[in-house]
Amino acid sequence: MIKLAGGVSLAFRFPAPLPVAFAYYSDLRTVLHYLPHVEVNHVYGDDHFRLYYNSVEFGGYTMHIYCDIRATFEDSLHMIRIVPEESPPEVEERAGINSSTARGTFTSQGLFFDEGQETRIEYEFELHSNLPRPLGMRLMPQRMVNGIASNVARTRMREVAQGFIERSLAAFPEWCQQQAVSPDGNR
Repeated sequence: MIKLAGGVSLAFRFPAPLPVAFAYYSDLRTVLHYLPHVEVNHVYGDDHFRLYYNSVEFGGYTMHIYCDIRATFEDSLHMIRIVPEESPPEVEERAGINSSTARGTFTSQGLFFDEGQETRIEYEFELHSNLPRPLGMRLMPQRMVNGIASNVARTRMREVAQGFIERSLAAFPEWCQQQAVSPDGNR
């Protein structure tokens, strides 16, 4: 098995008051599409999704990780939490010559802080999975494989978080137009 685990915490300023920023990031059907390396594979409901993480690593090995998630929104704390959901269909673990497929867990937490006409947002992202070793990696020592996997996971999660922030900031004006909301919170 390849033990993949990575996480990152980032903070940024969002150019809108807290109610608008919180509403925007609560629209998961929209904002989940801004995660690099991650696709929305299935929508079970407004707060329940299957994500698909796909990345080529280790000099040509492809990782396929499916994560079932559920969101909770705590309005009074201005917090959005993404937690694993275990009830959807299983994911068949398999290893090919240069690929590996398994279920993983994706978690995230966003805290929103009122700063007048802006909002400070603190986000945490984590991805964990135990992937079967591709046949082409069977001769590599386990410790080496896990060390490389940990470094890759940390790097990729930083890319996911930074890309999410950049993409969501860029798409915010369009969301405001679609929702008939002014970025300053007025309709």
